[in-house]
Amino acid sequence: MEEYGFNNDNINLVEIMSQMTAGLADELGPFRYEEIKDEEGFITLSDGVKLHFHLFLPKEEGSWPVILMRNPYMANNMINNLIYGPTFAKFGYAYLNVSVRGCVDSEGDFEPFVNEAKDGKEVLDWIEKQSWCNGALGTMGESYLGHVQWAVSGLHHPILKTMYIGVYGVRGYHFFYRRGMFRTELNDTWTSQMIGDHLKEFIMPPKLFELQQQAYSVRPQIELGEQLIGKPVPWFKKWATQNFETDDYWQKGFWKDLYNVVDEIDIPIHFQGGWFDIFLRSELESYRRLPKNVREKSRFVIEPYSHSGCVGGCLDYPNADALGKFQIKGALEWFDYQLKGMEYNYDLGVVEGYVIRDGSWKKWKDDLSSETSLSFYLNKQKLDKTLPISESSVSYLYDPSNPVETRGGNLLSNNRDPFGMPENSVEQIKVGERADVLSFVSNPLEEDVTIVGKMEAEIFVSSDVEATAFTVKVMEVFEDGTSVNILDDITDIRCIDETSIEEYIPNQVRKLKFELLDTCWKINAGSKIRLDISSSNFPAYHIHPNVKECFAETTNSKIAHQTIYYGGIFDSKLIIPLG
Repeated sequence: MEEYGFNNDNINLVEIMSQMTAGLADELGPFRYEEIKDEEGFITLSDGVKLHFHLFLPKEEGSWPVILMRNPYMANNMINNLIYGPTFAKFGYAYLNVSVRGCVDSEGDFEPFVNEAKDGKEVLDWIEKQSWCNGALGTMGESYLGHVQWAVSGLHHPILKTMYIGVYGVRGYHFFYRRGMFRTELNDTWTSQMIGDHLKEFIMPPKLFELQQQAYSVRPQIELGEQLIGKPVPWFKKWATQNFETDDYWQKGFWKDLYNVVDEIDIPIHFQGGWFDIFLRSELESYRRLPKNVREKSRFVIEPYSHSGCVGGCLDYPNADALGKFQIKGALEWFDYQLKGMEYNYDLGVVEGYVIRDGSWKKWKDDLSSETSLSFYLNKQKLDKTLPISESSVSYLYDPSNPVETRGGNLLSNNRDPFGMPENSVEQIKVGERADVLSFVSNPLEEDVTIVGKMEAEIFVSSDVEATAFTVKVMEVFEDGTSVNILDDITDIRCIDETSIEEYIPNQVRKLKFELLDTCWKINAGSKIRLDISSSNFPAYHIHPNVKECFAETTNSKIAHQTIYYGGIFDSKLIIPLG
């Protein structure tokens, strides 16, 4: 596999691909065209840069609806050329795999995100002129391959008829931060793969794990490039130093333009998301902001998957696969409908979500909706349904040199097992195991509870430093005492809600409003609900140094004395939407 830059002779990726696609033909039914052809070449852009393409077509002469995938990854290039291209060509499509600027075999320098709108338009203009294009084109791809779709979505290009977007939205700040807290696991992992010689390699375990651990330990973080490849990475330095969404970097220029593009959409979109996906928050928000008439023609399917499109951890997920292997079945049905006018046997204008811990699917018209809510108030080490009369508090010390380890959640990779898949939902530490993790546990539930939508936590806190972080984690506790994570959240104390930032005066009581990610999760009668509060969740998020300086530019830190208040005027609580 040297032609693909693969550097591990012990693993045969072609064989792995063959195993992974076993049964694909049974899902899709008979091919419409048995013979196909393919060709490679370059698209020359206006600045002289040449983008490499690989085109797959039915062997018959003619013009075809086009499926375009623009891709930066070596691994995806192989999947495109071995699986997607030949398969879609056999179903009567011209499938075009284009490597983005600076990646795989394309020329130019790779600077993430910023060139994709301009380059994308020129690629669409080039396709429109080709004899094999019948004038109808759909785009496809997930993650960065979803970004390149959003980048051209507002152009109203005459050949662009629909998009099939996986695990990606338009609110860029959510990719890098959660309320002032840098998403270390996601961005250090991705950056370490996309710089230097790594950009042209398949990076397999355990090398990827080693790169991650090396990246996590870089201090200060802005020197990640210098310490990993011996030279600076300017775009990573920008990301790691623009901590708050009020910064100009997010409010002006490229990222603001991307955020606004969703208002210009006039074509139907098929969204694919995962309850444990790293970009679900941004993707759901993008769907919700679509013009209503476009949303009514679109569809959103949320599987119980991580960003890698698979399950992990210690739970079972029966009946989880709604879109088929590599999502080819779901994409083919969508493109047959949108580009060929064939019958589509699924509802439009809906969100369909897998019910975790139940193995069923729910469907909502337009958007997730809950019928009522259930509130639990903090009370000593308990979650009570009634607010305690008297005020009380409990404290702990947060030491940045001893952060709480990430266990499960919405992660790109597995930070604890070099060969493991993302953990999704896994067993958590026991109550009282760490002095800096405060646990509040409900009584056993008397009846089943199904969470639908966004849980919220309103917590009164104080700290003796000017800047620090607080975390919440919601869990289900099974009857045998095992706790597994449902969702977690984090905030810098200066981010009092989703949009407001205020300087913090030490020892001042402040109410923090956490808005957790959407989910659909059935908690069975007999289980308990557990809420943990702490101040770190590493490497999912950066270790807050408890100082006001930018975390990525400082090596200073201090220990913080943290206090949680509840009862009386301090109605600290967890609010669970029910559906």
